[in-house]
Amino acid sequence: MPRIAPARPTLRLVNDADPSPGALLPEGDERIVRRTRAVEAENRSAADLSSDDARVIFAAEVAQQLQGGLVALLTPERRQRLMHRAGGLGLRPFDANLIIAIVQDRARGGEFELDASADVRLGMIRPAGGAPPPRRAPVWMMVLSAVALAGAIFTVLVLWLRA
Repeated sequence: MPRIAPARPTLRLVNDADPSPGALLPEGDERIVRRTRAVEAENRSAADLSSDDARVIFAAEVAQQLQGGLVALLTPERRQRLMHRAGGLGLRPFDANLIIAIVQDRARGGEFELDASADVRLGMIRPAGGAPPPRRAPVWMMVLSAVALAGAIFTVLVLWLRA
């Protein structure tokens, strides 16, 4: 889809000085410059996400569920289904909500292409965990446990009062 120009002007910082990391460091300290460049290269490579990354898969699914073009609406029912899907992919609810916000921001900015792996912001989100969170016990089991505990406490109280 064509890219739509934002309604607000894009602001950029302009500097005539050399933007390389060495420009800000003392002269002659090549070791620090090499280390800084190595860190920058590692950050760039870490920001590249593969197509089988859970964050990219979830972002693509969110993009398919958005409605309204530039408005990028997501109904509560669709959000709930997406959150359930994110849990299945191993994403935390907080991270899933961040991905939804990033995809909505991209759509509202006119970026509708599905190549979510190109978005650097997705690389800043924690990767999906290995195991899903532990499941809670069913409600009936918790009620039964509470009744049994109350009965045990009542029995101990009666025995204590008779003694």
